[in-house]
Amino acid sequence: MADNSAPVARAPVNSPRIIRADEPTAAPGSKRAGIVMDLLRKLATEQGARIIAVAHDDRIYDRFDTLCHLRRGRLETS
Repeated sequence: MADNSAPVARAPVNSPRIIRADEPTAAPGSKRAGIVMDLLRKLATEQGARIIAVAHDDRIYDRFDTLCHLRRGRLETS
């Protein structure tokens, strides 16, 4: 199993305004998915940053304020 702690640990180093996360939960369905997303949100809140994430794990979608879906080449916001 991949360890997700390194990217999360690096996120706050330079106090970014935007935290980019590509599949932040690694394997969909992982028990760590919620923990990783909660930690990213906490870091973003503390730093006044925003998270932009690409994810296929629909069980973490409720942790985002805005969702955008790419469908047939079109970006849709929900």
